[in-house]
Amino acid sequence: MGFDVFFSDCGYVINFLFLVYADRRYQEAERKKRELANRKIEQVEIGNRLWEEEIFRRRELSAQDFQSEMHRREREKKLLTEFADLRARTRTENASRFREQLQKQCNDKRIALLANRQADIDRHAAFERQWQREDEEFITYTKNMIEKKTLVGNPVVPLLKTVKVSTI
Repeated sequence: MGFDVFFSDCGYVINFLFLVYADRRYQEAERKKRELANRKIEQVEIGNRLWEEEIFRRRELSAQDFQSEMHRREREKKLLTEFADLRARTRTENASRFREQLQKQCNDKRIALLANRQADIDRHAAFERQWQREDEEFITYTKNMIEKKTLVGNPVVPLLKTVKVSTI
């Protein structure tokens, strides 16, 4: 009986030890599952945190890009405005210069025309004075001839007709 009881008690002990061992293995497996689950949760949290940081970084980068794009557009708009102003100013200056040149040409032409007209008037006046002198000389000469011809007794009628025609 003693030997059988020993083996029978041993069976209980073995069963008990097996149960303790199985329970430890189960507890160990559960602990590993919890650790694995906790690690996965941590990794997911880390991934979410990294994702949020990446989104935040991208938003900041996008905001910076937006700001730099707005700054670039403002500079470009300013440059285009300055260029348009410069082009308008240049056109105005060119038109003003051209207008001044035309005005100078008109003035020069007017001065030349007035000078030519005055020269024509002066030339005509000189011709009239010359004609007047010649007429006076002719009339004086004709009067002298009429007097001489009258003294000599020659006919003076043709000379009188000539004097009348020239005095008219």
